[in-house]
Amino acid sequence: MLCGGLLGSSLTFAPVQAALVELDQNCTLYTAESTCSGSPKCLWHRPFGGPATEATCVFSDRVDCSSHSSSVAMCSSSHEQCVWLPSSSWCTHQAGYSGLHLLLLYGTLLFGAALGSLIAYPLLQSYGMRRSLLVCGYLSVVACAGVHASTVTDTPFILMCARGLLGVACGIASCAGPLFLSKRSPPSYQRIAGVLFHLGTTTAGVVCGFVGLVVAPRTFDSPTGMNMDARKEALATVPLVYAVALVVVGHLMPTSPGEDVDGAVVDYSHEIDDEYPQGADDAIFFSSTAFVPITDLSASASGSGVYGSLASPVGSAASQVGTTIVRSPLGSRNSPLLAATSRSHRTSITAQLPPRYLFDHARPVLVALLLAAGDQLTGFGAVMFVAPTITTTAVDASPLTGIFFLQVWCFAASVVSLLLVLRANMRNLFSVGLAFISVGCGVVAASSWQGMLADDERAARRQPIGTALFIGGYEMGVGSNFYPLSIAAQPGTIRTIAASFTMSLRFLLHTSVVALFPQATMNIFPTTTSSDLVGVQRGNGATSSAQLGLCITFAFFAAVAASCGLLVLKALPRLSA
Repeated sequence: MLCGGLLGSSLTFAPVQAALVELDQNCTLYTAESTCSGSPKCLWHRPFGGPATEATCVFSDRVDCSSHSSSVAMCSSSHEQCVWLPSSSWCTHQAGYSGLHLLLLYGTLLFGAALGSLIAYPLLQSYGMRRSLLVCGYLSVVACAGVHASTVTDTPFILMCARGLLGVACGIASCAGPLFLSKRSPPSYQRIAGVLFHLGTTTAGVVCGFVGLVVAPRTFDSPTGMNMDARKEALATVPLVYAVALVVVGHLMPTSPGEDVDGAVVDYSHEIDDEYPQGADDAIFFSSTAFVPITDLSASASGSGVYGSLASPVGSAASQVGTTIVRSPLGSRNSPLLAATSRSHRTSITAQLPPRYLFDHARPVLVALLLAAGDQLTGFGAVMFVAPTITTTAVDASPLTGIFFLQVWCFAASVVSLLLVLRANMRNLFSVGLAFISVGCGVVAASSWQGMLADDERAARRQPIGTALFIGGYEMGVGSNFYPLSIAAQPGTIRTIAASFTMSLRFLLHTSVVALFPQATMNIFPTTTSSDLVGVQRGNGATSSAQLGLCITFAFFAAVAASCGLLVLKALPRLSA
């Protein structure tokens, strides 16, 4: 829960921080000269020859975007600082982070998380889970201190560096946390242990969204009442609390024997459904088609009793296919003799395997790519990028309120996933979740197409429905089962490095979607302007060209989700959570 909380609070920090910065830099909100003069981008303007009561706070560049509110196209083409607000049908001056700053705020964390996931395997091998979690905690504390320093000094460079370091810590936590749960959880809790990391992520998202809602300023006529630096410091405290708690728990955590050994995690393969019957004398191995039980055969031709032949799931000796693999003479998959078989001895046996054995080595990579693509290449980063504004428009509330409602929906869906995982297996839940994602992306694509043709307000109302379907499918089926599947669907001998590789792929795809989604949307047609990029990233200001880009992009996400759902059913064994 703490590892997931660190990741969740770090991810949710970005939209909440962006909303607070927008409030700080939105000059139209200030009603007093003292507060207006305190913002570097604002100017207290008094009309020439007019009374002092007519003075207002305006942007220092003196760009009047409100005069271009007749249409979305006119607003977008008037000035690069003008954006369209669909909730009020009004053209307004851009306030807060630019599109590039938003990309850096998200991208530095995600790219750092990809690096952290990549180094998680050698770190776990060298120091073990307990000390790896301690390293993660200390890195997080240093990174959070950097975030606080950037707020005090108002230095974006320090903020981006701190976010990158925090991402490295989150990447390590994303690997070490689920592996620790799978290793230490009692058998009776194995079905829900893998989902707890994701539940911790959504819980921290709710906490971070609630803190942002609480610290948001209510009045804009007093410098003391604003004090935006203190409000940003309070928000940055949320991931710091998780980092300190991780350090404390890491010091109190006992060390168990064998936790530093590669693949020393709970073997999920014994939870295969009755599709592959197994008895007391069965040993489960990873094959080119699935996890297959090895029947109780007599000793091989060598007479050593260590080798056996791959047989059909029903155990017919006549169905042997002649693939030689390691076999425990004592039968049980927990046999001490099998556990004591040296890695070099197992390696020498591979020389007797047919050429298809090479596919066995490629299969873990393909499984990792399939899981990562189903988790991120289906548009999660893009949806979470624009979902806060879509939610804000749907509930007609402030951006921070929209973010909070969005995080509450994510948390509620992840709680439901705990109940679902007790009655279904991981593979099916993952596939059904992808089906919901495909439908949700299709709804968003259709509404964007309708909005492009007729500028129909009803089309804008359908976008929250598609977003809700997407997030519900992701939180209930895909995101909650991704972490345990990344461990369970890999062979035990390489489970740690395979989980590390899968997690790194996930964050790399997340980074790619966040970076390329607005660019792909903007460049569908050359008539789309740079203000559309900001509009797409902020969930508003999209012209018809950008609407077509949204339609094509989400249609692509829907196709990827449907394809991954079918491939998951075909390629993965039926594993319980």
